[in-house]
Amino acid sequence: MDAKPDPDQKRMTEQAQALLAVLQAAMNSISATESALRDKGFSLRAAEWDLMAFLEDFGPMRPAELLRLSILTAHPATLSTILSRLEKRGLVVRVPDETDARSVIVDVTREGRQLVNEIWPMLSVKIVAPFNAHFTEEERATLQELLGRI
Repeated sequence: MDAKPDPDQKRMTEQAQALLAVLQAAMNSISATESALRDKGFSLRAAEWDLMAFLEDFGPMRPAELLRLSILTAHPATLSTILSRLEKRGLVVRVPDETDARSVIVDVTREGRQLVNEIWPMLSVKIVAPFNAHFTEEERATLQELLGRI
């Protein structure tokens, strides 16, 4: 005897489709970023690039602020590990926070800044431009606003 499919199961699957599409697009973007970096000989992971690009764009900040802004780093221990790797390579520096002795400020070094400025044009062409080609400026703003809610 064949079991009837549960109608609630179909509804759950339909409700999850948008989330799954967003996750798939994010994974594709991360994969494309890492492939582009690797193909050009840059030994950076997407999460490392993410942190360096944020520091270059927004300036020095505390790790907690960087963690809040970061797209690919969600846990303080992961952030600390990534910052340690970047610091060992001379791409970022952690200095004591003059306003709070318990904290540090993270900044991109001159070498890190040069690397960001070298990588960004390539990623802009390989990753950002193809993404932007799928949406109007208004659609991108709407997408950013909608995804910012989650």
